[in-house]
Amino acid sequence: MTPLLARSDNASKGAEDERIDFKIPVHRFNPDDLRMYDDFLTLMKAREYPYILISLLSANSNREISSGISRDERISVTIAGVTREYTVNCTLDHCNEDLVLSGMQTVNLTDFGLTPPVRLSGIIKVKNEISVRFGFILNFTD
Repeated sequence: MTPLLARSDNASKGAEDERIDFKIPVHRFNPDDLRMYDDFLTLMKAREYPYILISLLSANSNREISSGISRDERISVTIAGVTREYTVNCTLDHCNEDLVLSGMQTVNLTDFGLTPPVRLSGIIKVKNEISVRFGFILNFTD
């Protein structure tokens, strides 16, 4: 799957300890291999849970922060109706008037109650552990 960049417009300038929520449509992922896309939608239980929900739990971002600063952020991820919390090392960079929060987190599919698909009698297997790279554009409104 190609990277997905989510945008949230619900961050408030100067707000302390604000939660920022991202709702990512499962059907909006761009597959590298169309033959595996249906397997992906089935794995993610897209009919029942059409969105991946990601919440930045400690969104005390300050517009005056220098670019390239690294910080730990508390993030909750909800996939297929199951929520898990992570502390993720992120980088905060300026991009014009916005801030871009980016990072990478490794998760286990089984932590979300998902069974990694197996095809062709076990010749093709999806690993339980996947690495997710992400980038969020945070723009602030008064």
